[in-house]
Amino acid sequence: MGSSTSTSHVSDGPSLVAAPRDKTYKIDARSQVWRVRNDDGAFVIKRFEFSPIKQLIYACVGAHPAQWEQRWSRILREHGIDVLPIASHGSQRVGVGIKRWLATREQGMSLWNWIDDGQHLCDRANRVAVTRRVANITAGLIHAGFFNRDLKTANFLVDPATGRVALIDVGATRRSRRRENAMRMLAKLNATARHNGASRTDRLRCLLAIINQCALIGDWKTIAREIDMTD
Repeated sequence: MGSSTSTSHVSDGPSLVAAPRDKTYKIDARSQVWRVRNDDGAFVIKRFEFSPIKQLIYACVGAHPAQWEQRWSRILREHGIDVLPIASHGSQRVGVGIKRWLATREQGMSLWNWIDDGQHLCDRANRVAVTRRVANITAGLIHAGFFNRDLKTANFLVDPATGRVALIDVGATRRSRRRENAMRMLAKLNATARHNGASRTDRLRCLLAIINQCALIGDWKTIAREIDMTD
């Protein structure tokens, strides 16, 4: 693969990428996502797999997806939105190009899997608390004037031990106060939660908590129709 370089917040960042894979979450033409473990704990690595030459060019002009991810992670956290911090980042030399990577500390499970698992839904107090935390993050985005086109259950992490909910994969965020973009975020979050099997009651509870925290045009019934709050 070649040499690695890294700007790291954990010891020996490049060794994370070289460590044996404990679990693989995703492999496609754009990126790979996997988990490793070392003395510092468990980390999830995301490495971009598209053309190394293009990656080098994008990195040189500050437009690499990894750089967008780092930038928006910092901006959103500065606005009080709970985003899982990037623990380490770097690049691997591939021929005359590079493959950039990001690492975060493992925290619980995705909201997608949390819902799909089913057992967590049996505890009503816990279910309501997690729903409210998801709503707080979503409302925070809308209130601060941000649009994340990839706001879905797979991009929220839930720590079953602490109940913390944090957002991941925020590189698709942009500044926007347009109501239609807020509706797009709500619609995508609702659609993925419904696909996971979340009840209409829980989805509506989440929507009402969001509406109560930010100024959206229209009453909750109108918004519920717009984002298709059906079973």
